[in-house]
Amino acid sequence: MKKQRVYLSVTQRNHLREYAQDHPTFTRTDFKEWVVQTYGKVIGASTVDKITHSPIENCLDTNQLKPRTPKFPEMEMKLYEFLQTIDEQIVTDELIRVQANRILQETNPLESITLSWVAGFKRRHGIRKRKRQEEISDTRSIPPSDEDIAAIPYLQEAPPTISQPSLQLQRKQLQQLIANYEPRNVYTFDELRLLYQLKPSVSIPSRDKTQLTIGLCSNMNGSSDEVPVVISTFKNPLSFTKHKMETLPFQYYFHTKADMALPIFSQWLHQFNARMAGRKVLLLIDDVVSHVDLKLTNVQIYFLSSHLSCELQPMLHGPIQVFKAQYRYQYLKWMVDQIVAKTNIQQIDMLTASTFIRKAWQQVSSHTMRQGWIHTKIVPTLVAAHLMQHTNSTKQYSLSEVQMLINKLSMANPMSATMYLEYEKTIRMDEESSLNLQEMSTEEDEYPEETSSVLTHQEALTAASKLVIYASMHGMDTKDLHQLKEFCHNQLCTGLFQS
Repeated sequence: MKKQRVYLSVTQRNHLREYAQDHPTFTRTDFKEWVVQTYGKVIGASTVDKITHSPIENCLDTNQLKPRTPKFPEMEMKLYEFLQTIDEQIVTDELIRVQANRILQETNPLESITLSWVAGFKRRHGIRKRKRQEEISDTRSIPPSDEDIAAIPYLQEAPPTISQPSLQLQRKQLQQLIANYEPRNVYTFDELRLLYQLKPSVSIPSRDKTQLTIGLCSNMNGSSDEVPVVISTFKNPLSFTKHKMETLPFQYYFHTKADMALPIFSQWLHQFNARMAGRKVLLLIDDVVSHVDLKLTNVQIYFLSSHLSCELQPMLHGPIQVFKAQYRYQYLKWMVDQIVAKTNIQQIDMLTASTFIRKAWQQVSSHTMRQGWIHTKIVPTLVAAHLMQHTNSTKQYSLSEVQMLINKLSMANPMSATMYLEYEKTIRMDEESSLNLQEMSTEEDEYPEETSSVLTHQEALTAASKLVIYASMHGMDTKDLHQLKEFCHNQLCTGLFQS
């Protein structure tokens, strides 16, 4: 019978190290006997050597048995020390992720931390997502005070933003700020993920799920000609070999995870400031870890609170949706052209995809941009009225045209036009749902349930689209699902193609 391996906890290992320091003349046999007498565990001589010759371990979970080597040990140690300095009641996954990224930028600027890493970090250090009911019965409904929030180091170092502002308050402050600028000098910048090789089939191979990060920037009246930012995992794409980077109709960057890392955004920001020479410009950006606050000569930066950006970011109210629709349409036409020409090309190259990205951004009309700004209600009333007087509706590609191209491809298990255009949203929801389910599966019996919040219209529409995709993948076809599909179709037609 195989001998079962015995482990000491973090506390026991540290205790053994301290005992070894106090008794330098003891042998390994003496330490083994001390462990048996103290903890009733039998360990090997080699294990004694490893423990006594390694430094003291710092871990929030002192009962952890198996020592685990983290990917970024220096960053994890600083993060551990940071979490010890703040009230555990205000520790969230997003707080841990943001602070970890800020620390990581000092040593590994091209790396970034995701929420899945945070889940692993919490398991390694025994951090629970929620407290027990008896521990929080008196404080469950009490939010952290302004003093608690101000005491958090990462918030002190973050760009100057309003502490937990209400939506109405930040809208009012933005209106007062924007009133000091001409509409052509008020810009916004936002990022999105794009599956640039995605084919309109329910059965999607993993190679078609390669993502790019796209950065889009425009001003309030839609008159700017800022080229899109393209970030991929390819350092030197083969399709770029005959072209100089400075001559490309887009700005291309490389990152190991195709993320908008801090050095990339800083470089773009300095270039944007240079292009704005002689102007007084306001730039609205989301308050995320990769967005830095630099003192620029021509540009003033305003950070939108992360929990309100979905309401205040103009790009999320039409421009990004239309941009994706335009790219999908061009990509579908390209695939149809390959079939008609009977070529053997199976995947679109980076140069062609980036060129389509540039064209798609050019085809987002000034009308769409202005409507996006007006919809956020951050534009002063008189300015909004002026923008509405100078907007002319432009024709966009209809869903029927997109569906016609999908039908020409004759693919197995094809998506509908609606599903194809909204696919990235379902991917994001799948990732978030799987992460939440993984965390909740170990805690649902131990911790109380949380009250669910009311869905917004956009969240409900996204969830409905996801349900339709799931039903189609599993061959479900009922009258109710058909009605739901038609409802999603009509809603997206209104939001994307009748602006």
